[in-house]
Amino acid sequence: MNTDFVLLLRSTRSQK
Repeated sequence: MNTDFVLLLRSTRSQK
């Protein structure tokens, strides 16, 4: 699993 990807997804979700 890519941690970077998860982090990015979480960041985008937090922004919304």
